[in-house]
Amino acid sequence: MGKEEFVKEAIKLGYSQELIDDIIKDNEADMALGIPVDWKRSLVVLPISD
Repeated sequence: MGKEEFVKEAIKLGYSQELIDDIIKDNEADMALGIPVDWKRSLVVLPISD
């Protein structure tokens, strides 16, 4: 799964844009350090809150 697929799936799962941006920022920082990134690991079904 690439970054674009991650964004599409995150939106489907109800992630806020702020959360998506934070995850992208963290993953890109890891990649810059040479750490392999699995975008799918960041996708979980979030609980519904009122």
